[in-house]
Amino acid sequence: MNEPTHGRTVIEQIEACSNVGFAFILFTPDDHVALIGSPNLSPRPRQNVVFEYGLFLGWLGRRHVCCLAPSADIELPSDLAGVLQLRYERSVGELRGRIRQELAAAGYLLNEQAKNAPTRTRPRCRRRDQHVPRHRAKKRRLKA
Repeated sequence: MNEPTHGRTVIEQIEACSNVGFAFILFTPDDHVALIGSPNLSPRPRQNVVFEYGLFLGWLGRRHVCCLAPSADIELPSDLAGVLQLRYERSVGELRGRIRQELAAAGYLLNEQAKNAPTRTRPRCRRRDQHVPRHRAKKRRLKA
């Protein structure tokens, strides 16, 4: 996000940029935690990153959100145990090909594909403040 902050919180910044069609969430081992009764510390991603992952899952759906994580053991919430992640050894750059595959599978045209293909129109995601509930949309259609 290279926009001015305008005094907004991180969540407000994300909401302002929520008209994207695909999100990559990077889980890095920034925190260390221990289970109750265990002296061993385990690395885990920051809780706000896990929360933001959930926000994008809600906005875009599972097919348009991808989790990137290091290959080393990283403590994830048990709810994410069945979610596939793209894993890297040293750098996210190692996943360049896999990231391209994820985007292509979601219908995005990449470089050489875009030159020879017709323009793809993807549905525009509405910001939360622009959302029109379905029941109101139906009423408007009936009155018109």
